[in-house]
Amino acid sequence: MSRIRTLGVLGAAAVAAVVTVVAAPPANADDLSSGSWYYQALHVQEALDAGFTGKGVKIAVIDTQINPAIPTLQGANLTPVDKTYCYDAQGKPIPPTSTDYAAAMHGTHVASLIVGTGEAEPGQVPIRGVAPQAEVLFYNSGIAAAPDSSLTCLDAKGENRPVESLAEAMNDAMDAHADIISVSQGVPYSGALNRALARALALGIPVVAGLTNDALSTTGGYPGVGNGSVGVQAIDATGAVQKADGFSNRSLSVKVAAPGVGIITQGTSESWDAQELGSGTSLATPIVAGFLADMKSKFPSATGNQLLQTMIRNTGGTLHDPRWGNDLGYGTISLTQMREDNPLAYEDVNPFFDPKASQSQGPTVDDVGAAKGAEALKPTAGTQTTTPQAGKPAADGASAGTPAWVPFAIGGGVLLLIVVGGVFAVVMGTRRRRGAEPAQAVDKPASDGEHHMHAPTGAGSGADQGGRG
Repeated sequence: MSRIRTLGVLGAAAVAAVVTVVAAPPANADDLSSGSWYYQALHVQEALDAGFTGKGVKIAVIDTQINPAIPTLQGANLTPVDKTYCYDAQGKPIPPTSTDYAAAMHGTHVASLIVGTGEAEPGQVPIRGVAPQAEVLFYNSGIAAAPDSSLTCLDAKGENRPVESLAEAMNDAMDAHADIISVSQGVPYSGALNRALARALALGIPVVAGLTNDALSTTGGYPGVGNGSVGVQAIDATGAVQKADGFSNRSLSVKVAAPGVGIITQGTSESWDAQELGSGTSLATPIVAGFLADMKSKFPSATGNQLLQTMIRNTGGTLHDPRWGNDLGYGTISLTQMREDNPLAYEDVNPFFDPKASQSQGPTVDDVGAAKGAEALKPTAGTQTTTPQAGKPAADGASAGTPAWVPFAIGGGVLLLIVVGGVFAVVMGTRRRRGAEPAQAVDKPASDGEHHMHAPTGAGSGADQGGRG
């Protein structure tokens, strides 16, 4: 059976070679309250109060099954798409929803960080989404099962269907006019997935995807490492990049960093009524997708490419020319600073797309051109909500060209760290800028942990290289 690894939140029962789980003493309510550090550190409530809520923006989340019955998802603008992409070993269609913890934990946690309402059981920590008024279309691309939390997907005849379900879900999301696609899993490269990503690039739809949590992995997971995608890194409350086996997680595919270590999640292997702390890029990914939705809700005419241009110029709480490194990419996402900028001032060009990339690195210029041609031939062409629109040059003189980012197919292996307890202090200090060992304070803020689904076969290899200035 083909398997895809989640890049995300796994309970303590999910112990296998695929993921690493670190046990900790039982947590009390005070310990768990530290899991909402991302909400305070990135000043999310201030953004919501200012009208950056994601309202009117459609986010497609593609993940494992989901349990919409948990408190923070009840009443949320969430639609599990009722379509079967995979079948189980018995030939039964896999529905999008489930109350089985192993099957639905990952997708439930991811969606909660976008549209969680903050509703909670008495005495529990509220889980608040960063774009609570956005519309989430939830696509299930397989079923996760203990003990290794791998994502299994078969066709109706029981044949392997390793990545077709993800590519099909991405295409369905684009047909539904999603503004942003969020994927917290990693799969091997395939022609179908390459075409789906090329189509997203042609339509100007950001594909936000988690990178591996395994600092030692060199095999890789699409779409996070694909040409033009938004590969997401996870940081902790101090702004440090998450670590695996003592090594900082670095990647040539990282584009931006976001909180992903020590995050409060609903449900444990014991009960959905319990809470615990989870870590990994799977949790950082929906925060990035949500922040992009918040910006689009205030600048509805901005294209997806312009949102990305704004994102990389406002990381770390300051306006600056884009600077890249293999730890935090272009830096830690800052909605506070993005709010002060106008995305319409930037050129409608994806800053992560390398026009010189080879076929093995993801969509090429020819692939994207073919996708644009195919869209132009469709009767409904022009109805896409993110219709390309040229912007004027940046007022501050920032470069509007396409950086020569070289995609690197690091792998899909993902480490997941669930810490049921421990006190996570929110340290809001000054962060060292790029070049030194990672230490970016979150939102003028700042990882050590893991959370990702991934499929072990995959793309290229290579050694870590220094960041670009």
